[in-house]
This record gives sequence, structure tokens and C-alpha cells, in this order.
Amino acid sequence: MSNDDKQKRLNDQIRKLPYSIIQKLAQFLDDPDDNTMNWKALIAAMPDDTYTKQQVNQFDRAGMNRGGSSTEALLQDMGHKCKTVKQLVAYLEAIGHMEALELLKPDEAVEIIDHPKSQVVQEGKKVEIVCKAIGFPPPQFLWLKDGAEFRHGCDNKLVFKSVQVRDSGKYTCIVSNPLGTEKSKVAELQVHGTPKCTHPPTIVEHPLSAVIPVGQDYALACRAKETCNYQWFKDGFELCDERSQEIRFFPFKYQDEGNYACRAFNTEGDALSRIATLQSYTDPSEAMRIRNPGQRPLELTQIADDKVALVIGNRDYINLPRGESPLVHTCSDARTIASILRQKCMGFKVISLINLTHSEMNKAIDIFCDLLGENVYGLLYFAGHGFEDRGQNYIVPIDAETDWTPDRAICVQEILLRMHEKRTSFHLFLLDICRKMTNTKDAYPVTTYPFPHEAQVVYGFATSPGHEAYERKSDANGVYMKHLVRSIMIDKKVEDVLSLVAADIEAEVEDDEYVSRMRPQYYSKTARAYSLMDPVRENSPMSQQRSEKWLYMHKLPQKQVLEYRGIKLEIRFEHTNWLSNVILVCLRVLDLGDATMCDANLAHLQKEFEECHFHPSTTNILRHVVPPETVARTWPMNNTPERIAPVPVERISEIYNIQRLEKNLTLTIELKYVMKGSQEEQTKYEIKAFNLKEFGMAHVFS
Repeated sequence: MSNDDKQKRLNDQIRKLPYSIIQKLAQFLDDPDDNTMNWKALIAAMPDDTYTKQQVNQFDRAGMNRGGSSTEALLQDMGHKCKTVKQLVAYLEAIGHMEALELLKPDEAVEIIDHPKSQVVQEGKKVEIVCKAIGFPPPQFLWLKDGAEFRHGCDNKLVFKSVQVRDSGKYTCIVSNPLGTEKSKVAELQVHGTPKCTHPPTIVEHPLSAVIPVGQDYALACRAKETCNYQWFKDGFELCDERSQEIRFFPFKYQDEGNYACRAFNTEGDALSRIATLQSYTDPSEAMRIRNPGQRPLELTQIADDKVALVIGNRDYINLPRGESPLVHTCSDARTIASILRQKCMGFKVISLINLTHSEMNKAIDIFCDLLGENVYGLLYFAGHGFEDRGQNYIVPIDAETDWTPDRAICVQEILLRMHEKRTSFHLFLLDICRKMTNTKDAYPVTTYPFPHEAQVVYGFATSPGHEAYERKSDANGVYMKHLVRSIMIDKKVEDVLSLVAADIEAEVEDDEYVSRMRPQYYSKTARAYSLMDPVRENSPMSQQRSEKWLYMHKLPQKQVLEYRGIKLEIRFEHTNWLSNVILVCLRVLDLGDATMCDANLAHLQKEFEECHFHPSTTNILRHVVPPETVARTWPMNNTPERIAPVPVERISEIYNIQRLEKNLTLTIELKYVMKGSQEEQTKYEIKAFNLKEFGMAHVFS
């Protein structure tokens, strides 16, 4: 059949095809052993309601008759349904049956739909240069390097498993089929070898921590004295595309928060920079523009008296059962959702905690429930290990024994009852946990908790029953949070938001064999339409009382100023990264007095507190002080005046698990300074104590 004939036949019904073509199609599609390209695969490529299981069985029986053909029976039926040749071609394309397509599909000229892209890479990395093209018959590919034919370049993709400097060059792909040829744009591959030097690198400019406005452009820099290469890391994981002296954020987003470090290396050795912690904040006036009350869906009419959220991220499990993987992103997931729920346009009072024991989780739930009440929205988010048993969901504390049983975990359905006792108007559970059965083989008792039928409840699950929830080390968040964060501020019904999240995740994981079983679900039992963006009624009777309780539990000591020989040092506490039980100790030199230089560091905490709550990797980090009116940038470290007041940098140290503080907090501060007229550096240690009752989170947990 000529190409013109094929083109004319596309809109014909299948029943008009010559019987000789039907016979050839039957030869191709009647293969019972190839379920990916036979007549059954063709039916699977059609819309779900085209054929019932009984009809498929009838076609199957037709092929069992002497001289019978399942394909001919199917094509005859498709003809009776007035299906066109064009539709048949579409189904054959879906299953990729090229031999059958050659009978029916007109030839199409080649067209490059995605040209190869230039790349700058480090020697030894895996590199792929890809050219995507369409056409029929399927295009043939020929690669050129610097104008000459590249050996083994006969596919749409060039793969260098360990790229070398000699692979640098300009690559072009020639795509062809019987109707013509098309040439791609030039893609230049630059491969940088490891510099050969006589000395290992010495870092002379370390990246510095900063607080950066959301939406602001920002650059983080690291520079070494010797010629070298650079590799950036975030939260301990390599950032594959960041290999220059600067890592740029255009613009900075809250997902970019984290701990950054840079490795400089050459043939003689390497050096690792100090850790820089980047944090974000949002201008409330900017956040308010996210939501426009005049454009709300008509079904959203609810107004809350208040909204309260309990956010828990458990990562550092003490006893992991065999077969359970360590978690990576649960703490950062908790921080991420806490930062969003605290936005003024969301209106939640958020208690956000990480790494809680069984008793601490129960206490946190008590504190959470104490803030609930009539016409209040209650939201519980948990990221960590979990399991499901007889329709009930369990969240696991970090101190659970190796055998996870219901009595060693917290039942979500019990939490619902505790929330409902407070006459909470809307309950939302977002559970980023696995839903497999518990791992123990021993018998154990299970308490079944009744469902409060008048409660308005929505459950959002990261995965379906019997399956796991996943995270990728290379991502900033777990898979569920990665997509939840994109939709949670959409002003729609909660169920519609969770449906969007589920659809986005399914689209990502369906082609990934490692995470394809993660299919989010949500269950709803609501008689009204609730949105997380529902407004909060101003001056509701109990709102002020709740605000006072929430503020008290987040209370921190007032800042103090330490004076020594004219040097003024500010000691300040603040909550870090949107977490309620992690605080920062901030040390900032306000005035140098008669000194020409002063550096203040936190030397140590009291011994019984230090091991559990203090970590060297997050201690005495240098951070910029960026006031809201200042454009975020890298402060120049040279040409610095002899005396600065106020100094634009401060030392910050994180203290974890502040809820476990049982006595007054004592800090030992090390001052290193040089007085005017002297070249000698002197050291002075000062001790400062802060009352336990000044730390609200520790007080409410005691």
C-alpha cells in the first residue's frame, strides 16, 4: 500500500480494510506468548470501558477454533463499533508494534523535539547526551564529534560511564528516515580534569550562614587559595550540578533551607569548608497575596475560631528492626510543613517537634489537645516509622523496642478520640508513614478504638495499605512532602488538595521500579467543605487564651548583654528552622570597645546536657545578620574597618531536645580579643546561667 493510500485510509472504518491486511495483522497479534504486543495488549491500550472481561474471553475462545483468530474476531468487532484505522494506529503505537504499524501508518518526516544540550562536567562523572526525535519509520541516529563520525554513536543517546578530558568536544546528531534527514544543534561537552598542583587547597573564604527573605536572589561562595575544583553538599548529600565557587539561588525558596558545605580538591588533596546554615523568612504582606478571598470556590464557607497543628518528625531511632531503613528527611519534612502552616495566610498555631520518645509523644498530644476546642481545626502531621494493623494506624516513637507492637507505639485512632473529646470541629491527619503490618511474629493485644461518627475527619496517607512510603537521599524532602508542599496552600477542599498530591506522586513514581508501590490515599468523612485556607474569626472568645498558652510554650529567655573591658556581647535565644524543641544560641559582638578584634564562641554546655543536646557540626557557625530592609548578599570579608558596631555577623549554635532540660542552662562563653596597641590575642571565659522556667517548652514538658 502506497503512502498516499495509507493517508487516505486513516479516517476509514476498520471494516473497510482489505482482508489481506487483516490477515497480516492477525499473524502479528495472535502470538499467545507475547503479552506485551499481542491482541490482548491492544485491548489494554484502549479506554478501560471498551471491552468487558467476558468479551475478552469470547475473543480468546475464537482463537481456539480450528482456523480461528482472536485478532480477526477483535478487529471485526472493532469494525462493528465503527472504530477507525486512525484509532487502530494509535493503539498499535501505544504497544509499540512497528511491524503492524508499517501496514497502516503513513510515513512521517523526522523532527527533532529535544536537541542535545551542552554540559560542563568533572572528569570521572557519568554523562548522557540525548537527542529526542519523532518520525515514521522510526528515526535512525548518527552522532558526530567535531564534525567526524563518532564510533558507536548509533542510538539517540550517548553515554559516558566515566567521562574523560579527551571526550570534550562539539557533538551533533544526524537523524534520518526514508523521508529525510535533520541535523541537531551543536552540544558542547567540556570535561574539566582534576587540576595538577604542588599544594593541597586551602580555603580562604568559607560560605557563611544567613537568614534570607523568601524570593530574594542569593549566592553562597567558597574560594580556595590554590587552583582546584569545587563540589557543594546540602545536609551531607552531594549536589550533583553545583561544582563552581558559588551556589546561586534565583530566587531563594524555603525548600532551599539547610546546611551547606563545599569541598575543594585537586591532585594533592582536598579541603572541606565550614558548614553554612541558610534559613528563610517570609514578609507577611507578601504571604497575604497568596490568598484572595474574592476568588474562593463558592463551596468554601467555613470560618474557624482557631487552627492548631501538631507536627512531629521522628528520624533518629534508637532500635531499628531488621529490614527497616534509617530515615533521612523526616525532620526536614516537619520543618517544611511547620514553616508553611505558620504563614499568616494559613493561620495555624503550630507545635513542631522532632525525635520524640513514647512519653514525649503522649505529652505532646496532651499539650496539643489542650489547645483544641469547639469550632477549632486540629491538624496532626507525623513523619517517621509507622505501621498498620486491623485498620488502625500506629506512629512509632524513637525509643520503641525492636519489636514494634501497638503498646509500644501511638494509635492514631486513639488520638482522634482525644481530639474529638475537645469538640474539635475539623480533624485532619497527614501521615507520612509506612502502612505495612508490624514486624513482630509474637502475639500481642490490640485495643480497637471506635470511630466518633459525628466527627468531621480527613486522613491523608503517603501510601496505600500494606505498602511503604519512600524518600530519596538526593531530594530535599521525602516524596510525600515534596508534592504536599506544592499544593497545601491551594484554597480548595482538603480532599481536592490531597487528590492533587496523590495524582502528582503517582505521575512521578509509576515509571520508577523502586518506589512505584507508593500510591497515596485519603479517606474523608465530612459533611461540609473544609479548606486549610479557611479564615480564622477575629477575637473569638478562647482565641486569646490559646495564643497566650502557645506563646508561653515557645517562651525563651530575654537577651542579655555581657560586658568585659568595653566589649559588649549580646547573648540571644531563638527557635530555629521552625522547630519548637530546637533553639539557637546566638552570640553577637555589639561593640568592640577598646579592642581591635573580638570573636565569641560557645565553649560548652554543662556536661550532663551536652552529649544529648549538642552537636559539633551545628556549633559556632558564622551567620550573617540580615535585617529585612537589607538585600541579602555575601558580606565582604576584606577591607573591614577596625571597629564595627553592630558587627554584621554572629555565632550561632543549635541546642536540640530542649524539652528534656531539667535544670538551669549554663553556658560557658569563650572570648578571644586583641586590645588596641597590642598584637597579642587574649582569651577570657565567661559563664552565664539561664533559669529553666524561662524555656517554655522545657517547662510544659516537665
